[in-house]
Amino acid sequence: MFNLPKNKIIYVSCSGGIDSSLLLFELTKFHKDRDIRPVVYNTDNLPLYRKKEKVGKIIDLISDLNNYKFQNVYYRDAIGNSPRQEDFIEFFKEEEVGFIVLGITKNPNIKFKNDKDKDNSRSEDGKYVCENGEVLESNETPYANLHKRDIALKYYDYNLHNNLFPLTFSCTANTEIHCGDCWWCEERMWGFGRII
Repeated sequence: MFNLPKNKIIYVSCSGGIDSSLLLFELTKFHKDRDIRPVVYNTDNLPLYRKKEKVGKIIDLISDLNNYKFQNVYYRDAIGNSPRQEDFIEFFKEEEVGFIVLGITKNPNIKFKNDKDKDNSRSEDGKYVCENGEVLESNETPYANLHKRDIALKYYDYNLHNNLFPLTFSCTANTEIHCGDCWWCEERMWGFGRII
């Protein structure tokens, strides 16, 4: 399904959000011959134990749905609200890999109430832009030309809207429940017509 490098091991950045959760689902559904390894970056907005708990539920559900056994899940620390270039580079060196698959989508073509907080981690050509403005070149972004409404259609096509979708988390204003007001919640509502 995806045009992936020939590597046997596929590393996937898994935030626990809508996009990376769907990406992990599709990779394990259509590339069962690969050793797919989620890489979970713990950022400043959520304690590590909560991130492990939230993303762990997503990984367990995907494992059950696709009958896929993950060989390894990596939990890494990152500073800020999203991983930085150096976070990825450090991981690449430690694990001797040269790329990571990211579930980055394009931004909606409309303005939201909180547009000043919009996601700036998406470049025009689908590359990941780190919080410090550096572009991460060593990545694959299969959803780069899709936005949240396209992702929502995939959730409905796979019948994931009532099991996987409610486990995902997008809000950066609140760590326990979606605030419904931040840019991320607005994008979620725009794409899916609901928050959870």
